[in-house]
Amino acid sequence: MIILITAVVFVIFALLLFALSFIRVIGSHAEQRTAIEAASLAAARDVSNIVINTPEFGYIGLSDSAPSGANTVAGDTFYTPVHSVNTLIGTVRLDMIIANDLGVPAFEELALNDLAAIKNRANQLFDVIEGSLTSTGSANDKHGNVVSPYVSAENAYQQNQIRMTGGSSYVPGSLQMQIGTILGGSATNVPVPQPASADGSLNSSNTIAGYYKSYVNIPYNGQDFYFQAVGDNAVILVDNSL
Repeated sequence: MIILITAVVFVIFALLLFALSFIRVIGSHAEQRTAIEAASLAAARDVSNIVINTPEFGYIGLSDSAPSGANTVAGDTFYTPVHSVNTLIGTVRLDMIIANDLGVPAFEELALNDLAAIKNRANQLFDVIEGSLTSTGSANDKHGNVVSPYVSAENAYQQNQIRMTGGSSYVPGSLQMQIGTILGGSATNVPVPQPASADGSLNSSNTIAGYYKSYVNIPYNGQDFYFQAVGDNAVILVDNSL
């Protein structure tokens, strides 16, 4: 009986140790995910504030912003807004529709010049954003403040420590970030022209609920138009399976 009781106690003890270890692993995974998500949101907030100054459009960024930035003051002492890449592309596309309907080639030529300029400046903005995602990278917001998404992400990650596994520690500089896309397209915050009959090329494959769809070519009059996946909420988490 003593041997049997000892064996049973040993089995129960082993099961309890396994259960404890399993719970710690599950808890650690949840803590790790929370830390990673906190770092992602911190970096995304910084990235959404990055702007560049352009001679054609003034300050541009990923998101539209009201005229309030200290660095956006114009020569007349009034502040200027920050225009998003999506807003500028949507405006150029609308200008081309209007020029085509009016039958004024000069208007269309001006729209084409703006389209070429915004594509060039969009690439410049993305290069600045990509450069800011490194451990030594940075950019500026509309107030002239230095924005360092990598540093913000590191700080957010370290503030969400992994406790359930005991001795977890972050290795400085080991964080890696990159710009991604949401496959399949999602709704932007750029409305399509009204009335809808003004552009016969729009349908359910390139629009969602009256707004342009992102990462889908929506050509007009031989020109390609792509919109970024930026909606009313510029900083959100998405399913990593997308």
